[in-house]
Order: sequence, then C-alpha cells, then structure tokens
Amino acid sequence: MKSISNTTIWYLVMAALALMVVAFASVEVWGSSAFGAEETPKTVDSSRGESAEEDSSAATEPAASELPVFRFALENWQAAPVGVVYFCQDATKIPERDNEVLAHASKMESAIPPANINVLATDNPSDDRLSKPVQRYLSSLESDRLPIFITLTPWGWPLSVGDLTVEDLDAMFNSPVRTRLGELMADGTGVVLLIIAGSDEADNERVMELAEQLAEEAEQGHLKADDPGSVPLSVAALMVSRNDQRERWLIDSLLACEATLADDFFRTMPIVFPVYGRARFLPPLIGSDITHESLAVRLQLLGSRCLWPANSPMSGCDLPMAWDWDRTVTELQSKDEPSEESSD
Repeated sequence: MKSISNTTIWYLVMAALALMVVAFASVEVWGSSAFGAEETPKTVDSSRGESAEEDSSAATEPAASELPVFRFALENWQAAPVGVVYFCQDATKIPERDNEVLAHASKMESAIPPANINVLATDNPSDDRLSKPVQRYLSSLESDRLPIFITLTPWGWPLSVGDLTVEDLDAMFNSPVRTRLGELMADGTGVVLLIIAGSDEADNERVMELAEQLAEEAEQGHLKADDPGSVPLSVAALMVSRNDQRERWLIDSLLACEATLADDFFRTMPIVFPVYGRARFLPPLIGSDITHESLAVRLQLLGSRCLWPANSPMSGCDLPMAWDWDRTVTELQSKDEPSEESSD
C-alpha cells in the first residue's frame, strides 16, 4: 500500500477537527463538562482527566513525543470522567436507596479496576461546582421531578436523566465488549475498530471484512505513514449490535458524540469508531464513508508521532470503562524492556 504523506495526513486531521467542532456545537446546551471550572482542580479536568494544578502547561504546550499517538495516549492521557450529578431538595435527607447508588458510584472511582467517574450530590441548582448549563437545567426543574440523577459524558452530553440504580452504574462501565477491548489493549493492540452494526447485514459484512483486511495489512507493516516516527501498529476489530442490552451504555456513549447519530436514519448503516489509548475514540465513519482509504488514514495517524495534547479536539472522546490502565501500561512497558539474555 502506498504510504500517505504528512501533508495529506494533516489536511485530514484538520477535517476531523472541523467535524468534532461542528458535532460538539450541539453539546453546548450542557457545556463541555458536568462540572464547572472552579471544581476542576479538586476533581478532574473535563478533557484531560488530570488536575489542572498539577499541569497548568498542558493546555498550551503540545504533547510532542517520539512515541506514536496510540502508545503515548495509553501511557499519558488519563480517561476523562463521566459525571454523575444527584440533585435533590435537601442533601441532608437523601433516601437510603439513592445513598446506596451514590456510595457505589464513589467506590467505583477508587476500585480496582477503577472507573472514570465523578460524583456530585447537591441541593443547590447554582452549585459553583457545576457548569453553567447544568445549573440552568437544574434551576428549570419542578420539585415534583426531584430527586433526580443526571449522568453526562466526559464532554457534557446527557446519557440519562431520571432514576439510576447500582445495576445501571455497573453496566455503564462494564460490558463484554469493553472487557474484550481492555484485553486487546493489554495484549498490545494499538487501535480497535469498534463497529456498531446497522440493519443492513451485507454492509455490516463488508465493513467487518474491510476492518480485518486492514488489521492484516497493519500486521504486515503496510500501514506506516510517511513519518520518521511512524511505527507499525496492531489493529483489531469488534462489532456490537445496537440491540445488545448488555452494551446499551457503550452504544449510547458512542452515539452521543454527535447529536444525530441515534436517529433512525442511521440505524441501517454500520458506524466505525477507531478506539485507542485508554478507550478514547476518534470521530466515526458512517456507511458508505467507511472505505479502505478513510480507515487507513486514521490508522496511520494514530501510528504517527504524537504532536498534540490530550485536550485537543482532534484527540477524540473517552468511553466510560472500568479498567486498570496503569497496570496495562506497566505490563506493556515490562515487555518492551530487553531481557538480560538478549542484552548479553
């Protein structure tokens, strides 16, 4: 396969960036995060997942690295959190059942494996730990709708509004496909092409065959970009059905990256999300836009040197997922180290 030049890749990166900006414009009704700027140093930055006080230069300096994007992201970019907001009339009188949900959510933050989740219970719709759009929404609620749980993606789009159970929380961050995704990353897979199947079986088959073909080409080293820092990468493909209830939260999180993806118009079409790093995904390819070239360009980009920070729109969005990424990184780094025998 003919390699693609850096110039071509960056033109395509800019196109992807434009797509993200247009898609996220519709998210501004909720804001870029469940939590406001005042809360960022105490919880987690909405785009980076790290304390703003710990690395104030991250927003202005690119994360240039000799490592390829997929590996640099895995080692350095913490997954941004899903926001769980509980709003009630009196935070001192939370029903026992809701307290159990809040306690379970808090435990998930520090559990092994940890989930990328932030939890906030409040009875003040103007709580300065919340973003302004969330404050406005809470202020608009009638008292007969309270108490209420609101879960939001790391970029601020609502996943659910209403009731929430312990079982919902577990399913939000754990599922068979995400377990397999984590296993693949732990085995050294650089990018997983995560496919949401459409109702057109023939098109689903076409896309899966294309993904498997690209995985084979990547294994043979044919997907390297025209970049001195580009490296071969391992690629895998996973397909999930829209009707699989075990994957409901995963599918909802993926489709929430663009306001129209959940529309019936797109149900017939397969949708591909390149996933890398700590379960971060790039903007999707849909239906007839899923071609060998369009997928190859994204794979080559992720195999090139990392030249942007985690909070760049072109870096994508994080999935809700409970996985011990630090352990994965440690194990992969230990495999990278030359053995004593080979050094002799």
